[in-house]
Amino acid sequence: MKLQKTFLVIIFMTTLLSCSSDDGDDGSTSTINGDIEITKLSATTVTFGFEGIFSGDIKYGLRKEGETDFKEIAYESTGNSIIDLLPAQKYELTILLDGNDQNDKKISFTTPPFNFAKDVNSKIVTSNLNVFYSEKGFVHKLEPDVYNKDAVLTFLLIAEGDQKQIKLTHTYSDNKINFTIPESSIVDEPYEEFRLFHLAYQIANGEVIKMTANNEPDVNVSFYVFNPTPIITGIEPIETETCSGNKNYKLKLNGHFMSTWPFEEQVYYKLLNSQVVITRDDDNTEIILNQEDLGCTSYSRYFVKEEASVSFSFIKLHTDKHILIKYPESTVLDSKFTTGEYKIKITFSNDNGAFYETNNFSFTLP
Repeated sequence: MKLQKTFLVIIFMTTLLSCSSDDGDDGSTSTINGDIEITKLSATTVTFGFEGIFSGDIKYGLRKEGETDFKEIAYESTGNSIIDLLPAQKYELTILLDGNDQNDKKISFTTPPFNFAKDVNSKIVTSNLNVFYSEKGFVHKLEPDVYNKDAVLTFLLIAEGDQKQIKLTHTYSDNKINFTIPESSIVDEPYEEFRLFHLAYQIANGEVIKMTANNEPDVNVSFYVFNPTPIITGIEPIETETCSGNKNYKLKLNGHFMSTWPFEEQVYYKLLNSQVVITRDDDNTEIILNQEDLGCTSYSRYFVKEEASVSFSFIKLHTDKHILIKYPESTVLDSKFTTGEYKIKITFSNDNGAFYETNNFSFTLP
């Protein structure tokens, strides 16, 4: 599926929060039998009604959590809607019968932090509008339709599978919510190439709620978080061959290396510039190879098509899994390459300024 570099609007919906009740008796001679039912909840509006029967003068009462007095709201037999609520705010709704609070009919609800938000800077999004590219250290920017800057609001990532929760540090400025994907979301030891997370929020110490998209309550807003750091994981037994009459070493490295993905529309993934630095341990002699080197002295990356796709949506950052280096034996002091202990490091870059570097990997030349 072709990926799109467009700004997309995510419609974030929340399932209704659980209601809580408080017991009590005001001694009223009027009667009531039934409950308040919330039918719709948004960041600024709640729609509700009373299911049951009563005698006497009935009204509703609404207050923010922590307030003492209820604001009276006239009863409508066809249902009520209250607008201009604060986003990310906990409220209490009750029935006032003959002017008295019916404590056993009181329920609590919390408005979501916003109704929808536009993701304004993700590098790549999918056509289904709910899955986004990310990587550790990346700063996302969401532009919400409404926002309560005074709310005690926390955003979280919830990992697919083990449901690990990671709290996000966010700020709000220029009508944008900014949060950074933590370095801890993906680990280098043991190495994780990518992981799927779902975006969630928590208001004060309330329930953690996953955000959903596209008016589909079961479609989570998700981020494929990639580990951009390439890594050398191993080296196969070193072989030798004869090239132009000289002894030549063949080094085959395994790992997760930056892509040479061939399709033009995926330019973000392409890091065609690469360089190998081999350092001899005993005298720090350095050998530097560029990818364009060919012949007896060569450096090649190998793309593994079967491992390229994370899902229908994304191509991995590290589609190259093998590197082959050929270099002739040398005893020249400033480029010594013969029996001994060495370290190898590989860098990747592109013309857009991206730069990545592997670990220093130790190996022995026989």
